Amino acid sequence: MKIYLTFITITLMAFFSGCKTTQPTTSNAALQETYWKLFEIMGKPVSTPADAKQVHIKFQKG
Repeated sequence: MKIYLTFITITLMAFFSGCKTTQPTTSNAALQETYWKLFEIMGKPVSTPADAKQVHIKFQKG
């Protein structure tokens, strides 16, 4: 029983010490007319062939 309570206590301490609250961030940057280049997908870098255009997205006003 003592081992069980020790295990539960250590598990709860690890769980609550891993929880971290953060303040929400805000930005005044406009999304319109901003050029967004793709650098990576799922942690893997994106390489663009020399004869191809960069993969990007741009939001236009309208």
